[in-house]
Amino acid sequence: KIRDCTSSLRRLHIALLFLIKLVFQLCARAKMLGILIAAAMVGSATSSENCPSSNSIVVDDDTSNLLQVRTGESGFVSAKSLGAVRKTHICSEEGRALPVLIGGVQKTGSSTTFDDLVESLWLRQDMNCSIGPFSDGSMGGNFWACKEMRFLDRGNSKEKMLAAWGPCSPPKEGLIADFDPENFHVPYVPTKLVDIYGPTKSKEIVFLMGLREPLERMLSAFANGIKAGWIYHHTRPNMTFQEHVTEFFVDWEANGGQQWVPTLVNKNDYQTVDDGLYFNKVQYYLDAGFLPSQFIVYPCNLYMEHRDNLATNPVLKAVRERLGDDVLLPKTNNRMSTLTNGGQHDSLDDALSKPLQDRLQTEVFEPANQKLMSLLSKWKSQGMTLVGYTGEANDIPAITAWMKGKWNF
Repeated sequence: KIRDCTSSLRRLHIALLFLIKLVFQLCARAKMLGILIAAAMVGSATSSENCPSSNSIVVDDDTSNLLQVRTGESGFVSAKSLGAVRKTHICSEEGRALPVLIGGVQKTGSSTTFDDLVESLWLRQDMNCSIGPFSDGSMGGNFWACKEMRFLDRGNSKEKMLAAWGPCSPPKEGLIADFDPENFHVPYVPTKLVDIYGPTKSKEIVFLMGLREPLERMLSAFANGIKAGWIYHHTRPNMTFQEHVTEFFVDWEANGGQQWVPTLVNKNDYQTVDDGLYFNKVQYYLDAGFLPSQFIVYPCNLYMEHRDNLATNPVLKAVRERLGDDVLLPKTNNRMSTLTNGGQHDSLDDALSKPLQDRLQTEVFEPANQKLMSLLSKWKSQGMTLVGYTGEANDIPAITAWMKGKWNF
């Protein structure tokens, strides 16, 4: 009898162990199912309080917006790790659609990028955004207003933005993007974004930042500014680039060699210089509470040399990893050999003497570049995407070589 009882207890013990193992497996599968449901945006957060660990899924009230997943002690991970979660806009508290993608560093190819992608964008609904090219070669009267809203650097920003793209539901085709160059020039734009989106939803914005060799970018911006009249519009005859740089250094010396003090930044004519001090542009956003992990940074030519196939373009692939596999995929693109708003101007050697070129590089741009590369190293370790860079986060020489190798076009 004792032997029979012992045998029965052994069988019961084995059965209990099997049952316990089964419960753990079911719990783990339930949590994984909950993650998949949230990632697919077909349900609300799934609780797993009764499972052996305290994992949880956090989903925004708008179930189209998966925010983050907490996995035990591993911290927060982005939706990217769960697979591409389609996100074409951010829905404001007022139920209005707002841009999810913000780019636009001046003269770094943002107009060309917009032009390439326009067929796949959710454009403004408050005006006619039928954009060419039309049979006469024109791009349409509202091309610039549809690409560059100019809401954030002017008055009534919130009211204008909330009216521009219409209600969130029903959603329109395409993704909402803002490629206004003022987004990375005007220091108070980041705080306006927080005011319009709110402190939580503003963390859902993805910033797309292409960087171009600063001196070449400065020359291109100067030529564009003279042509469009946003610099020296009262000066006749038109100022030359040589004269522009000479004047800049007069004020530079008067300010003790500090190009980013307010007296220079606020002088509109020197936007040509200031917009090439890229580390400042990111810092404006970080100071306003945005995160390095919200930024996708790339050397400009990495986009330009892959315009022949937008589906495999590495910059656009980096965006899709965050916003969905099927976004920014226009059906046609027949402008691969042209640059939008490219402009014509003299070469750098013809426009500026070698001594002034060297001085700009030595005293202005190269110190700023060194600071930028150091900060990119730091920000990469905090989640910033550096498109095409495969080295370690703390390898500043490698980051410098990656950027400078492809940052001009």
